[in-house]
Amino acid sequence: MIWLPMWLARMLFRCKDNTMHRPAFPFVSLLHLRILFWVALGGLLTLALLPSDTIKDVMLFSDKVMHALAFLVLATLGYWSYPKHLVFVIGGLILYGALIEFFQALTETRGPEWGDWLADALGVIGALFSIRLRRFLFK
Repeated sequence: MIWLPMWLARMLFRCKDNTMHRPAFPFVSLLHLRILFWVALGGLLTLALLPSDTIKDVMLFSDKVMHALAFLVLATLGYWSYPKHLVFVIGGLILYGALIEFFQALTETRGPEWGDWLADALGVIGALFSIRLRRFLFK
């Protein structure tokens, strides 16, 4: 059974080519971006499942704005990490937002909201817009 985590790690962080057509950060390897993306996913899940009174001290904006910003950052990191698989990154992040809301329903201190999932999706759409704008401006 030890082979399963090793295989999964190889599949998630596989870097056949370490260059993108136009890297966002030429001095950062694709492997480092992928590790950062997966760590950010785990960190967001941890923050989403913490009790709400713990997080209120850290929140700078409203709950919905924070959801949108978090998923905008995740979608951008996902694009930089997996530039050839943008459709899977976007679909996966929207599903991830729904899973977070499902897991929040299982906790006693958090509750699911459709508005949070909508804010997640709007953050992903905002990242798509900024990616397309960057491609248009810097052809």
